[in-house]
Amino acid sequence: MTPSLDSLPEELVDRIVSYLPQSSQCILSRVSKHFNRIATPRLYFSIYFRNATMDKGTPWLLHLTYLLLKKPSLAIFVHSVTLRDVLCDGQVPLPADFKDNDNGTRKALRWPQEPDLDDVLNAGLKRYSASKTRSKNKRLEEQLSKLKSGCEGGILALLLLHLPKLRKLDFSFFSAPLLLETFQQVANKNAPVDSVLVFQELTDVMFNGCDEKEPNPPDLFFACFGLPVVNRIHANRLGNNMQDEPTAVIAEMEPRSSSVEFVEMRCSKLWQNDLVNVLRACKKLKTLIHEVGNT
Repeated sequence: MTPSLDSLPEELVDRIVSYLPQSSQCILSRVSKHFNRIATPRLYFSIYFRNATMDKGTPWLLHLTYLLLKKPSLAIFVHSVTLRDVLCDGQVPLPADFKDNDNGTRKALRWPQEPDLDDVLNAGLKRYSASKTRSKNKRLEEQLSKLKSGCEGGILALLLLHLPKLRKLDFSFFSAPLLLETFQQVANKNAPVDSVLVFQELTDVMFNGCDEKEPNPPDLFFACFGLPVVNRIHANRLGNNMQDEPTAVIAEMEPRSSSVEFVEMRCSKLWQNDLVNVLRACKKLKTLIHEVGNT
């Protein structure tokens, strides 16, 4: 009898599938219900957004966000998110493979054309809204408008809040106001996330600055020190040693309030007072690697 995947123990098949590229895992998940059950967790285990540019945006971010908001049963499989290059705060063109059927021209980046899109986004936003006052409803409308216009920082923030098993984040940017606001709300247990436990398994965060010559604002990096269980933070090319005053995000943290035990900063231009505030905020720091970058 010729051996086949069906004849192998499921644990062994799962191990084999873990080594396949995502394109092959996607194909395998559609072979049968049996292989769908094995391949789907592997397919969503690590999400990697690549080829993001300021003029083209982040391919598939909107479509994947819609899918995972609508299907929490898939969102629980996500353990790692990597996003390269940039985030866009407004409407941007679609990736090159999205063509208009009539003339082949590029169209504005859009959410999937699903009839329940507004309901899915509203449900995702309302989950983190503690009150139902008029001002809160107005804020929800404003947030929904930003999301639908293609504000990728807000979209990514909403996506991350809905990944209950998320353990690792890897960014190549430092400026995302809505994401920064979300991290601070989680750290301070403020509305709209004060009544929901989030980022309870997120332990590792990596930031990689986009430019060696230009300063990379450290605000988002500092905000991660306030997340509930973050244990290790790595950063490359961050900081601005020419600044005149401490960065408020880290300066306002309570002493010995951060759970971070390992900090690695390479090619750092972090201002010395900010570094002092980092050390002050960590209650059980065990390892600090600080490589000073070019000034």
